[in-house]
Amino acid sequence: ENLTNRYHAASFGVKPGELTRTEVPSDSIPVTIYRDKSDVPHIYGKTDEATEFGAGYVGAEDRLFLMDVLRHYGRGNLSAFLGPSCSDEVMDHDQLLLTGYSDDELDKQFESMSRYGEQGVRFKKLFNAYIDGINAYIVETITDVLKLPGEYAAAAGSPHTYITVDIIAIEGLGAGIVGKGGCCELRRDAMTHDGGKDTGRGEALRCGHEGRYRCV
Repeated sequence: ENLTNRYHAASFGVKPGELTRTEVPSDSIPVTIYRDKSDVPHIYGKTDEATEFGAGYVGAEDRLFLMDVLRHYGRGNLSAFLGPSCSDEVMDHDQLLLTGYSDDELDKQFESMSRYGEQGVRFKKLFNAYIDGINAYIVETITDVLKLPGEYAAAAGSPHTYITVDIIAIEGLGAGIVGKGGCCELRRDAMTHDGGKDTGRGEALRCGHEGRYRCV
């Protein structure tokens, strides 16, 4: 079996003869994006911040609607974005149980990175550069409607620009999904054994299940 017949190459750089288009998303930020024949973006930035800007830009260019779905899902308001439905409301409910952070709590999570010194400060700069890249593409959709994914016709309005808490909420969504598969095992085991003496095993398991939601 030849894997290249089923999967795109993941090597860095565009092979000779496979370049299909070049993008320069900003006049002031030194980053260039090269697309190969599979339309895979290859990002070249002169600085780390420029590279992150390019990553945010192509992320929005390729998956803006999906990113918006995840943003609203992570913040527990997916039904407000896609329209009220039983399934969307259940997803919002479950996500709010998993995290349920306020904007202030999400912002504190981001600002807390400063306590890690130089690395934390650098992380925040790269994080903001990534968001700037996303927003640069969103601004382009305002002046060029062809750049706006067609799925927005079925959603509640056009995309608005991103802020730090949006990305933190998406990360919380991922942490919640992973957390469902395993989290606080020792704590829940203790509740099963110790709590089971007083409340019964079924009640202890229920408490362990509810306690798991705050482990993300």
